[in-house]
Amino acid sequence: MWGSLIGLPAFVIADLSEYTTVFSSSWGIELPEDIAGLLYLVNGILSLFVFEALRRPRVVNVAIPLRRVTILALMMSVPAVLLHHEAERIQELLDIPKSAWLLVGALVVFLIGRLHEGAAELVDDFFNRDLDRAERQLGEEILRAKDTAAIDRLLSQHVARVLKLSSATTFRHTEAGFRRLENGLGWDDTATRELKLGNEDTAALLKGSSLKLNDAAAGRAGLPLDIEMPILAVPAASRAHCYAVALYGPHVSGTAIDRYEHDVLISLGRHAADAYARLEADQLRKEVAMLQMQIRERGALA
Repeated sequence: MWGSLIGLPAFVIADLSEYTTVFSSSWGIELPEDIAGLLYLVNGILSLFVFEALRRPRVVNVAIPLRRVTILALMMSVPAVLLHHEAERIQELLDIPKSAWLLVGALVVFLIGRLHEGAAELVDDFFNRDLDRAERQLGEEILRAKDTAAIDRLLSQHVARVLKLSSATTFRHTEAGFRRLENGLGWDDTATRELKLGNEDTAALLKGSSLKLNDAAAGRAGLPLDIEMPILAVPAASRAHCYAVALYGPHVSGTAIDRYEHDVLISLGRHAADAYARLEADQLRKEVAMLQMQIRERGALA
């Protein structure tokens, strides 16, 4: 019903152009039948997207698939209208057998698909400019962090503030497992201090793979529930070691994390792994320098 309501203007315009003369008599405009069909299609697509968004456990942002379908419809409408009205004339000019049109159609579909991919990437880059800028800024701040606690906060609270997430916290990898050293956004002292997931999930995180969390897994692990329930676990891991795991909840509005934000979080996890490794190497160098100094002092005393 909501999808039909959102697409109602397109449906009304299509119906008015099909069954009345309001456009031709008032403004001297007569919409072609193909345009009216596209308007009916818009109404149906919006209904489908709203249904798909509400069918999932969490509402998803339909702006991304809607942009892609809109671009595809615009790119296909021109050749479709051209072939619909000029097919016979084109066939006479080219003088090719009818069976060869299958190959021509396949080639046209392939070219449209490639053009659609390129156009969708350009449009996504345009709409994700702020997200890309935030990723660069957060990545630089993480790499410049002076201690591991600062990395924890940048990876959780700062990311949650930028992406407007309902909850976020960081579990540091220790010898006893993943432990939470501070209260993150949406987390308090009553929430678990140890991240206890299944063996397979923990192994995936240690290998550097992100993990989507469901209600059952969150309940077993003692994670916050309701709107603050984490839905995504992103490891701060290099190819050799996993230093921490950040848990992120949905947006404050309740929508899930989309795939572009997911890619940003994975990228920030890699930056955090580099920062953890740098601080760890600096600490080891200091300890080695201190031991060498103690050895020299004892040698001098001897």
